[in-house]
Amino acid sequence: MSQLTIYLLQPDSNFITFMAFFLFLKAKKVPGVPAQKKGAYHDTESIKDFESADDALKVYESVKNKFLNINQWSVYCGATLADFKLYDCDGQDVSRRPQKGDFVRINIMACPTVDSPYFWVRVQSMPETNSADIQKTVIIFQPSYSPTGDPRHIEHFYSRYSTSTFMISRENCQIKAAVYGRNEAPNLNTGPLNIMRNIVTGLLAIVGLSKFQWKMFTDRLIDFQFHK
Repeated sequence: MSQLTIYLLQPDSNFITFMAFFLFLKAKKVPGVPAQKKGAYHDTESIKDFESADDALKVYESVKNKFLNINQWSVYCGATLADFKLYDCDGQDVSRRPQKGDFVRINIMACPTVDSPYFWVRVQSMPETNSADIQKTVIIFQPSYSPTGDPRHIEHFYSRYSTSTFMISRENCQIKAAVYGRNEAPNLNTGPLNIMRNIVTGLLAIVGLSKFQWKMFTDRLIDFQFHK
């Protein structure tokens, strides 16, 4: 058993204090983001202000093109941390913008492998807002079975009730990129080895490793050097 696993299973007082503080906080109420009911959550946001609404709108359109190219997400969250691949509802890998019902295969490099090195999520909805002052593009994912696997078998370390909402928006002179995790709980509906992996991976995500990764993602998504 690794020292990290021992630490998670036998936490010291500092870890317990951190978790107590974390659990005391409440998830932000964001329009379009599923409600937080149980389990863990995270709110990860990056914001950039511009001198004019026209400048912000131009950058938003560039950000939107990058945001909807899921196969290139590893550029923004770090290719050494995770890799993303888009699949259609028939299980064919595709190079296009995502659609409702599509699958995304995720390879988390540091995650221990049991049955498969991959985790799967599915696009549940893609609401979009487009008005004179506000543009918003949203993708809501939930843990899923693999497109060629058993629909009863969720291939993810979080349960089927968890959601991840990815959002970019432009309001007047401001652009925001965000990831909101809701109702995050380990997937225990699987084999013993997978349960242990899911618990450890889920705990690592809950205590901040996933937030670190998604903060890198949102920061880079609205960073000019990634939109040349």
